[in-house]
Amino acid sequence: MIDDVILEARQTKQDDLSRALAPMLVKTIKAELKNNQAEMVEALYPITGQLVKSYVASAMRDLTNRMNRGLQSKGFMLRLRSIFSGYSMAELRLAESQRLEVEELYLIRRGSGELLRRFPESLIRSNSDAHMSGVLSAINDFAATAFEGEGGHLRSFDLDDFTLFLRVSPVYLLAAKCRGVAAPGVESLIDAEFLEAVSRFHEAENAQGDASIPTKLLAELKTRVESGITDKHDELSTAGLPFSPVRVLATAAILALLAGGGWYAWTTWEIEQTRIAARRAIDETTAMSGYPVTLEVGPRGRSVAISGLAPNETARTQLMERLASQVSGVVIEYKGLAALPAQGPDLTPAIASVRKDLGSIENTLRSEVAAVERQRIRAVAVRSLERAQRRLVEALPDLGALAQLQPLPKRAIVDGVQRSAQASVAAIAAQIAGLRNANASAGDDRQSVEAANATTADLRQGAQVLSGLMGERTVAPAANQDTLRGVTNLSDISELLALAAERFATVSAAAVQAASIKIPTPTEIDKFKAYASRNAIFFGNNDDYRDGAKAEAVLDEIARLAKNARVLVRGVGYTDERGVQTRNAPLAQSRADKVAQALVARGIPRNLIVAVGRSTGPDLSPSAGPESANRRAEFEVGFEGESGVGP
Repeated sequence: MIDDVILEARQTKQDDLSRALAPMLVKTIKAELKNNQAEMVEALYPITGQLVKSYVASAMRDLTNRMNRGLQSKGFMLRLRSIFSGYSMAELRLAESQRLEVEELYLIRRGSGELLRRFPESLIRSNSDAHMSGVLSAINDFAATAFEGEGGHLRSFDLDDFTLFLRVSPVYLLAAKCRGVAAPGVESLIDAEFLEAVSRFHEAENAQGDASIPTKLLAELKTRVESGITDKHDELSTAGLPFSPVRVLATAAILALLAGGGWYAWTTWEIEQTRIAARRAIDETTAMSGYPVTLEVGPRGRSVAISGLAPNETARTQLMERLASQVSGVVIEYKGLAALPAQGPDLTPAIASVRKDLGSIENTLRSEVAAVERQRIRAVAVRSLERAQRRLVEALPDLGALAQLQPLPKRAIVDGVQRSAQASVAAIAAQIAGLRNANASAGDDRQSVEAANATTADLRQGAQVLSGLMGERTVAPAANQDTLRGVTNLSDISELLALAAERFATVSAAAVQAASIKIPTPTEIDKFKAYASRNAIFFGNNDDYRDGAKAEAVLDEIARLAKNARVLVRGVGYTDERGVQTRNAPLAQSRADKVAQALVARGIPRNLIVAVGRSTGPDLSPSAGPESANRRAEFEVGFEGESGVGP
């Protein structure tokens, strides 16, 4: 029954049910907690352990991230401090990670809890900011009232993983959200900076109003507080010392680097000055001009080692004296400076004689080289000319055969080409004999070039003539002659002559083959068959010509060719598929008779004409009607023994 009542109350009187049961449930839970503490601890132990573990892991992760960021941004200074302090970089960074850092500043009007300014402004403002400012104001007022006898105001409290520092004036409440551990004296620093900031807030308020309090005042306050915190930590890190060890060591290192750089520059300048003075002394010693002298400058330019070669002892002495006067205070060593021995007899005439002999040898070598080169060119030319001669000799029989194959008008042309080829053979033989003559001069070579030019032109002209006999297109003589202009080298023109001879022989052989081919002349019967195979008489309706003029022309040509051939002509008439066989057979015969009578009218004997009607003959076109090609009459050559039959 109680269950039913509670169920009904849940549905109709939820508020009354909750107010009635809430106190009883709370008392019951409290009683259970008090009476069964051991069981509650045992039940909540795993959950509590997990919560503590998660919190510790999160805190360690945040601490590790802050340490890593510090190691990346301040790695060099941390390493330097680690070297001089003896502590590891991780320990130093862990100590720095606990330094108090100001994250946010809130300026709140005391009493109303209105949030006047927040820094930094880049953070997004929401309703929670206004609620937070009201809560902070209420907390401060509550603390001032509750603990009035013990000091008044709440100055700081921890919330989650950060600390809130609160400072108040009759008008403003300043809240600083910080992370880390505050060093001794930091709160005093915050008090001093807060008093300074309050005076500036009042000045801005009196000048422009609440809404115009510049945000930069909070930014300046944050900067001053952070600077003061840094100074406090530095003071603590150097407690007991009147200076900062890290700064002293850094300063000492910088001074050492500057001193080392200055010393290097000074010693380099000293070495260069000594080098310049020594080189000037060497250059001013005229007797040493053109002789190699090197010098090596010692440390700080305090010593110079001279090495090289002097023309004589006098020049060596002059150089030593000049160096001693211009490079004073420097140790000079001459161990590597040697003087040439005393001058011997004058070798100028002997040198001139050697040069004269060398010139004579050079001229002799040049002439011998030129003679060898001329012999080489002649040998190359002889080989080319011999090749040309062989090809022309091989072509002469072809020219004789070609002359016999040509008709009389063209035979004279071939005879002329043959005589020109024989003359070319003789000219080439003379050139070969002249080039093989050991006593031939350069003038003989020039004459051979001119003769080879003329022979090449003749052979090219002959090849053009032979090509013309075969009906080929020929190249103009002027174009052939242009390729020979400017060719003055004997081996080059001889090679051109050999190529011309090979072409001449090739054209001669081709001309003989072309002339040997006999093309049969078509007979009159062949002409008749060829024309009859390409032409027919086409009909429209019945035995009416489709095109009278064209039909008459075909009949005229058939009659002419038949007279010349004197053959039996068979005229065959055809029909299309229209009509029955009893009508198409007489119609086909009628068309054959009509063309036969037309041939008789043109002088063909009637006994040389056969008229045949074929109504079922092969069709030329699938169509039927007056335009069909099937309505036609064709012409054929009759067989021997087949006689014409009259109508």
